[in-house]
Amino acid sequence: RIVPMKLKYCILSLLFFYLNISSIQAVIPQMEVSPDERGVSSLVFQGAGNVRNYVDHGKYLGDLSLTYEVRGKSYTVSLADITPQVLSNTPDKIQIFWQLPSDVRLYQTFTIKGEEVDWEIDFFNRSHHPVKVTDMWFALPVGALDESIQAHQNLNRHFSLNGNASFFYWTPLTGQGDILLMTMHKGTAIEYATQDGKYYLHSMNAVDRTNDSWRLPSTSKTVQPYEHYMTGFNFTLTGNHEEVKTKIYDKHGVVVKVAPGMVVTPEFEVYCALQSKLPIVELVAEYPEEIQITSLRQKEGDKYIYKFRFSRLGENLITVHYGDDLICFLDFFVTEPLETLIKKRARFIVDKQQHRDSSKWYNGLYSLWDMEKSELLSPDHLGDLREEFMVGGSDDPSNSKPVYVSEKNVIYPNKEEIASLEYYEENFVWGKLQRTDEEYPYPYGIY
Repeated sequence: RIVPMKLKYCILSLLFFYLNISSIQAVIPQMEVSPDERGVSSLVFQGAGNVRNYVDHGKYLGDLSLTYEVRGKSYTVSLADITPQVLSNTPDKIQIFWQLPSDVRLYQTFTIKGEEVDWEIDFFNRSHHPVKVTDMWFALPVGALDESIQAHQNLNRHFSLNGNASFFYWTPLTGQGDILLMTMHKGTAIEYATQDGKYYLHSMNAVDRTNDSWRLPSTSKTVQPYEHYMTGFNFTLTGNHEEVKTKIYDKHGVVVKVAPGMVVTPEFEVYCALQSKLPIVELVAEYPEEIQITSLRQKEGDKYIYKFRFSRLGENLITVHYGDDLICFLDFFVTEPLETLIKKRARFIVDKQQHRDSSKWYNGLYSLWDMEKSELLSPDHLGDLREEFMVGGSDDPSNSKPVYVSEKNVIYPNKEEIASLEYYEENFVWGKLQRTDEEYPYPYGIY
């Protein structure tokens, strides 16, 4: 009687396992070469929760440009201007080839590997002389607003431009559903980006070190005769943000956790946890005499805990060396002590950001300060702003300021600041921002 009972439970367990396994649908990537054969214009993960083409309409992955030097002569080329040759176009592999000046060949290969897609860039120097790649940049046409689908199906882009540990991910606007993650191949690094959507693997000429405030260093790559320079990316789907972190770790990235944050004051002790499959070799401070770096412990072989203490105000860059000549960055900003900041901010709002002109309907309004031109904006003078609500007295740009000054004066009272709040209430709130008790149909209504 015991054996049949065990057999019954065994059969039920196997049936339960089979039903669950059969209900899990594999995610099968699908891709198509663009009509002009210059890249991949369709990237679909069939079987995912939201079946969609992640490449923007009319665009393609593979839009690449570069500048390189051979024997003192510089070449700047865009692959879009050169007719390519498609070497492979199968369901699992698309490979495209370009012949570049001075006997340089460039290959881009898109390969489906299980449930993931690899994008590989191969720079092959067939000349008899070293070639120095000074700039290399690509477009990433994923996540643009698509009016052909329902609004909630559009994507939010998140990214970290952080050397070899860079990554991108795109979430549905609802925050729920499949997340597309893009990570770096080992040795690949992104070091610079522009407002028009160019992402740089090398940026020796692109960054204006005189007028630009960009912090990460620029690099180049020298390729010897008949050698290859390989770089690339990986695309995969994840189900939630925890899986994003797990995938970044699996792809030899660095998962960073910082408390209380990366904007701190000198009185804070900052705790930082770094987790990577590759060993953390060392941390190098930009200003070693003005920061204390204490290694607390290494846990379970891949988690490293540090404590930082800063004394220099402003930006403080810490370079993390990990693996085999890989780097990423921790870019902290150190402000004055919190009490000083709280008092200074309230004082600036009262002194610089309140309108005091009884001839204006917005008399008493707290508005926006244009830092470049050192002037106070108003409903009559928008400056470079596009939206009137930003200076009209409502929403975050205006409503947050009196709330902040009020809270500050609960702890640190100041007669002039309290008088400023009363002026705001008497001249702008009652009867303007807020309807009076005698206005209908919505007495006391807030605009």
